[in-house]
Amino acid sequence: MARLSFTAILVPNLLVAPAEWAACGCLDWEWAHMGEPLEDLAWTEWMIRTYHPELVGQLSALFSGYGAKPAWKERHAAMIDKCRQGLEYARGRGDASLTALWQKRLAATMQYDECTPD
Repeated sequence: MARLSFTAILVPNLLVAPAEWAACGCLDWEWAHMGEPLEDLAWTEWMIRTYHPELVGQLSALFSGYGAKPAWKERHAAMIDKCRQGLEYARGRGDASLTALWQKRLAATMQYDECTPD
């Protein structure tokens, strides 16, 4: 069932309640759309694998909060899809350096496997 997908899960876009150290709000809704919850889950996992590989062992907490651990094949496909969207966005802007960055990200993401961070 489609639900609101935030799509921009980045630390600068989260408001955090300092006493609980818990997310209490989101900023930057320009990419939000109706989509599958798996999209945000997989993108959050991608962010961890890409920028914080030392935290991959903590992904179980992410899945626990989500309420399930979708199959790797589904999560990986969603990560690849988001990278392809980033690549298309970069190409649409005509930005060669951003296009090269998303090509690199897509290639790296395609090599991910469930057991390793990169």
